[in-house]
Amino acid sequence: MTPSVVASSPSNPLKTHEVARPRPANVGLKSLEQAKHRAGEALSRAIHFAGLTGKEAAGLLDIDPAQLSRWVNGTEAIQIARILNCPRLHGPFVIALAGEADGIVVDTVITVRRTA
Repeated sequence: MTPSVVASSPSNPLKTHEVARPRPANVGLKSLEQAKHRAGEALSRAIHFAGLTGKEAAGLLDIDPAQLSRWVNGTEAIQIARILNCPRLHGPFVIALAGEADGIVVDTVITVRRTA
C-alpha cells in the first residue's frame, strides 16, 4: 500500500500538510472482471452438469433468471453463499471451479458396485 504522506528528502523538505496524490481506485479491476467471467463460466458448467435449465437453477437459487444470466455472463459478482446452500449446484460448482485452478486436474470417476 502506498503511503498517504509524501516522503521528505534533504533536498526537498515537506511543506506542512503536503500529501501524496491518490492512486486511481480502478487498480486491479481488469483482473476482477476476468475473475467474475471465469466464475460465471464455472457456474454455467455446474448448471449443465446438474442437468438444469437456467430457469430451474434460478428457482433453486431463489433469484430472478435475469440475475442468474448476469452471474453467468460475468457482469455481476456471484453470491457464493446461495450456491453453497443449494445441494444440486454446490458439488458441481466446486468441481467446475477446481477445474479453473492452475495445476489442478479434475477426474470424474464412476464406480459401479454390484451387490448380490
